[in-house]
Amino acid sequence: MNCDVFGDELAASIASLLRDRGCDCVLFSGGIDTTFVAAAAVEAGIRPRLVTVELPGGVDARFAASAAEALGLELLRAPVDPDLVEECERKAISVTRSIDPVEIAADTAACLGLRAARDGGCGCAATGDGGDELFLGYPFLLGYDQRGVDRWYSRVLTGSRFASRDLGFALGIGVELPLYTDDARRIALETPLECKIGDVNGRRYGKLLMRRYLDRRGLGNIAWREKVPITEGSGAMGLIARWSSGVELRDAVELHRTTGIKFPSRAHVHLYRVMEGMCIERPGRCSDPRRTCPTCGSCMEGGFCRFCGTYVGDGGAVSHYSDGTWDELGREGAARISRSRRDGSCSEGIAHDFR
Repeated sequence: MNCDVFGDELAASIASLLRDRGCDCVLFSGGIDTTFVAAAAVEAGIRPRLVTVELPGGVDARFAASAAEALGLELLRAPVDPDLVEECERKAISVTRSIDPVEIAADTAACLGLRAARDGGCGCAATGDGGDELFLGYPFLLGYDQRGVDRWYSRVLTGSRFASRDLGFALGIGVELPLYTDDARRIALETPLECKIGDVNGRRYGKLLMRRYLDRRGLGNIAWREKVPITEGSGAMGLIARWSSGVELRDAVELHRTTGIKFPSRAHVHLYRVMEGMCIERPGRCSDPRRTCPTCGSCMEGGFCRFCGTYVGDGGAVSHYSDGTWDELGREGAARISRSRRDGSCSEGIAHDFR
């Protein structure tokens, strides 16, 4: 099987979109997806600027710099001072209406990058959103057979949502997702499974057609790097740690008593309080018990709760980001700790308890 033809076809589709939409920048991590987008552009004679986000603790910076140099493209580093980070945290909450720490941390990083692209004069920014979904980049997919992949596609071909486009709209910059277009979906379905998942030098990889494309263009150090979530690559996991550090167990107890939410982490509590201070209402309780989130009571879609980030698998297993807060407080502990007072007022600023 000549898998390269599928990588070439996907690259041509990306280049055509960037040219047609006038995308002159790429939100860039130096990972497989964004490097593939940038390399496809260069192959077609398009020279976008690359915009990267580097928060403390991120691991993507050296890959982004290396890939930019190899492609001969300008690399713009987004400012990440505390005021901008706070602004983007609030923007992410406003756009997603979510308190899922992983979602908000990733979207905060994306917001910082898109803001820098806008301020740098970019008219349109392309992202790598959709690459993992369509071309099987997530580690848990690597053992799937065709039947498993078909079930996965039934969920993600049309049901995936990415905040980057909404963030771009809120920030005043156009955003394109060249790896999640109708054409990209068609190519994903036509690409044989062995061209998406396969073994190379004793290791199993997803997005194989994209990795091979990069390797053929002298980007082997990027092509065969391990999958790193955006929250780790950009350093956004540090945001979650900071959000958690300002929350006491008593805060989680108080909010559980008043909201009924089983907060899985202190970061969830922090984000809920920020959302509350912005006068954003939480989703109403789901009326369908088959779709009710076991963590927050909202309606789930496809087993996933967009509000708190809880996922319920086919076997009923519940997963979400957690630091053990709910296990720590427990129902009995919550009943014994008295409720603390707060005024409940709304403001445009973050609640003072969490500054």
